[in-house]
Amino acid sequence: MSDSTHYNLPEDIQGSSDSNGFDGEQLEQEFLSFILDGNEFGIDILKVQEIRGWSPLRELPSLPTFIQGVIDLRGKVIPVIDMRARMGLKKTGYSNTTVVIIIKQQMTGFTGSIYSGLIVDAVADVHRVTKDNYRSVDNLSCYQQNDFISGMVSVDKKMIALIDFAKTLSN
Repeated sequence: MSDSTHYNLPEDIQGSSDSNGFDGEQLEQEFLSFILDGNEFGIDILKVQEIRGWSPLRELPSLPTFIQGVIDLRGKVIPVIDMRARMGLKKTGYSNTTVVIIIKQQMTGFTGSIYSGLIVDAVADVHRVTKDNYRSVDNLSCYQQNDFISGMVSVDKKMIALIDFAKTLSN
């Protein structure tokens, strides 16, 4: 993948759902999975606007340490979050598999959509899972140093941790 490569997702799977996992009566959901430090994580695919190959960012002073900089996305300046830094994982260099996942979401208190980029080690797959595959992480809440994990899903004998994107933006 070249540095300038980006992939637009088909219109039928783009969106701005407010959900961070399974909602109420929802029986199936698709997640984009990505790799961080050898582990697979997932995010609601309805929040994914596009996936861009890694390219250097414009750094700005006085931003939280987990925000590596900003990019110009077709006229919008958007912050880019290093998910390794945000989740307290060991810092490594960026490689040819490093990508920026552009997230679009409606958030309370904001007019219009909020865009952010998430730097991850690699994109893994798209998984369609049913509510029966979803596992709550309520029993881990007292051990978590962050609350980015909204749940787990079982896929092909592995467990994928689901990221609550809105919580990655909070301090």
